[in-house]
Amino acid sequence: NVESRNVDQRKNTLKYDDVMNKQREVIYGDRRRVLMGEDCSDSVLRMVDRTVRSVAETYASPAIHPDDRDIDSLHTALAEAVPGVEERLSLENLWELNGPHLADDLCDAARELYASREEVFGSELMREIERSWLLRVIDTRWMQHLQEMDYLRHRVRLRAYRQMDPLLQYQQEAFAHFYALLDHVARDLTR
Repeated sequence: NVESRNVDQRKNTLKYDDVMNKQREVIYGDRRRVLMGEDCSDSVLRMVDRTVRSVAETYASPAIHPDDRDIDSLHTALAEAVPGVEERLSLENLWELNGPHLADDLCDAARELYASREEVFGSELMREIERSWLLRVIDTRWMQHLQEMDYLRHRVRLRAYRQMDPLLQYQQEAFAHFYALLDHVARDLTR
């Protein structure tokens, strides 16, 4: 009986670890590409787009009528998320762009800012800056994520008392935490 219980515990632990292994593969794959010196500019631009679209969705969702959107807060949040973009997009410009393609226009402005910074620094130095910042942000956020996941693992065990499957709860919340991690990495890198 004891051996059977121990086998079940190891199987259960393996199921929890499998969730983290999938996340680890994604993060370590990104880190490996950075460490091998691959060109990360496409990934960085996708992160910039992700950040800009997230900010646009928060303050000026397409589901909201253009007259009801909070453009003032959008301008402030955009300036915080993408420093320097406020020089290209004044508040008046944002009101003019306020339409169905607002997020696309904001992404274009952020990409133009990125291109202008690359002209100033040069392509080689820009790739080095991208790699060093990407590595720093991934490492910092990954360590925080590991702590959160450890806490989550202990927290979901208590849900068994409410007749909920702790493993299923862990998988669902781990998935949400992982996407939040990717959002945080994109925001930190963009900033």
